[in-house]
Amino acid sequence: MLAPAEKALVRRTISKTWRIVAWLLTVAATSLGVVTGYLTLVPKISVSALEAQNPAIPFPAPFSVSNDSPLGINKVKMSCILIHVSDFTGHEFLRDTATTNFFPDISHMEPGERATLPCVLPMKSANPYVHDAEIAIVVNFRPDYLWRRQEKRFLFYTLPQKDGILRWYQQPYSAYPDVTAHKAPFSE
Repeated sequence: MLAPAEKALVRRTISKTWRIVAWLLTVAATSLGVVTGYLTLVPKISVSALEAQNPAIPFPAPFSVSNDSPLGINKVKMSCILIHVSDFTGHEFLRDTATTNFFPDISHMEPGERATLPCVLPMKSANPYVHDAEIAIVVNFRPDYLWRRQEKRFLFYTLPQKDGILRWYQQPYSAYPDVTAHKAPFSE
């Protein structure tokens, strides 16, 4: 049996321990809540290839740019960078060419809104016999709650189907080790 003084000491020690544990759990839960809250507000932009008007000719290629964020984005600029375009003979007639497609800047995109960006070949090289192409769609924007602009890049390549028609497929950003060399006309 413990003496009354020892019992009081044990009670105080247990009480202090529980207060420290409760404080640590509160700090951990608050930190987790702040991080989770921030991550839900991170801008989520997606780009997908749409069906071309003439599937036999991959250019002009329409791409859908979507704001999948819970907040709006502002001052949206979009560009298509032609990384590599070659014909059926393997002749590369375009490389590292940025085109703005005369697409106007968008002042604001609400959550869930979409815009279509046509990726076209420059007039001087409008070769309809494209066999292989790799492009980057670059979206530059400012989220509602930030003053700093952000830029997202989406890479696409063509792959011939059994019917001979080229389709656009998205690939990981890391597929090109030198992708930072491809500059959009509005990059800082």
